Amino acid sequence: MKLFKNLWRLIKKYYYKMIRADGTPHAIALGFAIGMFLGTAIPLGQAVLAILFAILLKANKIVAFAVTWVSNPYTTPFMYLGFCYVGSRVIGEPLSIHQIEVMVKSIFTDFTLAKCWDAGFYIIISYIIGGTIIGGIASIISYFVTKRMVIKYRYLKKIRKEKRKKEAMINHHK
Repeated sequence: MKLFKNLWRLIKKYYYKMIRADGTPHAIALGFAIGMFLGTAIPLGQAVLAILFAILLKANKIVAFAVTWVSNPYTTPFMYLGFCYVGSRVIGEPLSIHQIEVMVKSIFTDFTLAKCWDAGFYIIISYIIGGTIIGGIASIISYFVTKRMVIKYRYLKKIRKEKRKKEAMINHHK
């Protein structure tokens, strides 16, 4: 129970950091989408690429960098299995979850380029296709959700500020 409480507290902390970030709602949402796509579609080097794309597209660099951590040691095993599964289905030669699990575990237990190559071109292509599809969908959805959250937060903040200002004026005249 404490784990979920701590996780919820961490989610709220980063939620508020994101919606309070500097920049327009579009720049923040675009940074989120860039980080989401690169964090899911590319296995290594996402953070550097996220910052570069954020600079090129005038998105929020900090948000783009932070969101790439969607792939982390806790989520990566599940994400890689899902990406390979989806990608293999798209290619037309589906791998079972068990086959993917065996291949991916062999890479993670003793990571070398040779092990990656031994896992096969097929699993790598499946991963890239699946990650691109899932990352693309997640980034599009996250752009619109993030933009809406930032706009709503800023609107409510403006309303609260105006309300406090009115109350202060009323209290001042009493």
